[in-house]
Amino acid sequence: VAAAAMGSPGGGEEERCTDDRHRDADRPLKRKVSQLDKNLEQLTVMYHKLVAQNSGLKVEVSENDKKIQRKDQRINQLERNLREAKQKYEKLLTQCANLTSAMDVMGRTKGADLAGGGGSTPGGGAVRPKNLVRPMRGGLSRESGGEAS
Repeated sequence: VAAAAMGSPGGGEEERCTDDRHRDADRPLKRKVSQLDKNLEQLTVMYHKLVAQNSGLKVEVSENDKKIQRKDQRINQLERNLREAKQKYEKLLTQCANLTSAMDVMGRTKGADLAGGGGSTPGGGAVRPKNLVRPMRGGLSRESGGEAS
């Protein structure tokens, strides 16, 4: 039958009809393939964008990690400096307290020596250190004060 269909002049028309049917059936498939190709291209473009963004974020993370590390080092250095300053401060306070107590002890011993000696100064009064100035009394001169006694 196929040989008879080929030999007859109407057989070519049937072939064209089946070809048209195949083309009509292929059209939705071609559209689908074309749409899938477009989707694939879009996904590829988006993938490349995301890869670039990801690598940029990785660089940013490493930079931020370095900044954090530098800040941590600075904090540790400042904490060490603070501890050292506190130690120096405590040492100075101790020295100041020791000097103050030594001055108090020296002052008491000098006061006791001077009080026990008695009369080493004219008038029997307490001895003033030489660096202290005696206040002047208003209205009296030395000459008039000396003649009255």
